[in-house]
Amino acid sequence: MTDSRVAVYLGVIVLVGLALRVIAWLLTAPTMLVNDEFSYYSGAATLLKTGDLGLIRPPMTSILDAFAIHLFGPSKFVVRGTGVLFGTFTVALMYPVTAQIGGRRAGLIAAAITAVYPTLIGYTHYILSESYFLVFFLAAIYFALRLRRSFSPWTAGLTGIFCGLSALTREVGLICTIAIALAVVSAAWAHRQHLRRAVASAALVVALAAIVIAPWSLYLHEKTGDIALVSRTTWMNLYLGNTPAGTNATLRSIRQYWILGSTQTERESAARAEALQAISDRLPAWPFEKLRGIKALFWPSSYPAKRLLSLPHVNGASRGEWSYRFTWPRLHSTACRRAMAYPIGVSYVLVALAGMIGLTISRSRDARFLLFLVASLIAPVLLTFPSTRFRLPIECLFIVGTGLLLARGTRDWKRAHAGQRIAAIVALATTAAIIAAGSNAFMSRFHL
Repeated sequence: MTDSRVAVYLGVIVLVGLALRVIAWLLTAPTMLVNDEFSYYSGAATLLKTGDLGLIRPPMTSILDAFAIHLFGPSKFVVRGTGVLFGTFTVALMYPVTAQIGGRRAGLIAAAITAVYPTLIGYTHYILSESYFLVFFLAAIYFALRLRRSFSPWTAGLTGIFCGLSALTREVGLICTIAIALAVVSAAWAHRQHLRRAVASAALVVALAAIVIAPWSLYLHEKTGDIALVSRTTWMNLYLGNTPAGTNATLRSIRQYWILGSTQTERESAARAEALQAISDRLPAWPFEKLRGIKALFWPSSYPAKRLLSLPHVNGASRGEWSYRFTWPRLHSTACRRAMAYPIGVSYVLVALAGMIGLTISRSRDARFLLFLVASLIAPVLLTFPSTRFRLPIECLFIVGTGLLLARGTRDWKRAHAGQRIAAIVALATTAAIIAAGSNAFMSRFHL
């Protein structure tokens, strides 16, 4: 396949992805804000009005949203449109990430799946951090894959910069930075060559990420006196996801957190003490109890499905109303909502199963690096609490694996040794069992 033909195919795929995202953005324009969307939108508005970045969440989402408002006006429609643009970048980035591992055909397949994948389309018009994070996350992976092949200071620097930007968008970017640095060293360790250059490159990745993050960390300390790298919600998340011994609840309510103190510093201090005490009291069973969160992380539900299936004027326990509102009235019917929600769950299950096989059976060490990234993304979720929103970067990695499977799965299976085939079968069975354990979440408006 020639370069010009690949460019044409990729251009068409990106345009299809953009068109689908624009259509979804226009059709859902009347939809109300819900939950964290309120704080992200108000954070951007406050930044423009007062210059205050806020002192709780990582700042990059507010900065990008505020820039969009500055250019086009204070409207949730405008902010959602910015997410649509960034979501289209995700389609384009999926090609070079996958092509480095499995070739051009695999890259085009992964990009095409990303273009039409319903969950990713849905998130682009939410006022959340995911659309921005995925761009920085995939860019960091792209340069990390290049770095594992050739230890260049420029590539290491770019990897570190995008790792830092991802961390300034979502705190889990810090975990990704460590995982990428370890993967760079492991690439050299496997061949017992260029180990010093690999260690230097990994150190440069961490150093550049730290340089990107440092101004925000210093700003937080100057304004609050607290020591925090990118977020002041770390202990809140640990507190919410670790209940005291003797209770059957798996998650504390946010209301319990807010009454821990009158300031964020007081709340985080109290949350830290109570979370660590709860963990200590639950030992030695605590690690095994937390493994149950894997089911809730991977069950076949998602924000877009919940918003389609939720009934209008029903708020439940959430702030705001979950239900999609459409500009085309015919879409409000229950039948239409269910028809649109069904492919979301089915496509997720197919991509999760195919992606796990593709990553496991691939002979490329880079595929194992992506599996390591999957594990690193699961770990902080299990420590705190699971939500399908937190698995979005994992779904992107599954899409890479699906591209590998569809492009070269038969060839990889024939070349795989017995141990690798067994590992692929076990990985598939485990993933299927976890998804099946949460099957009650399929086509449910109550699970996230």
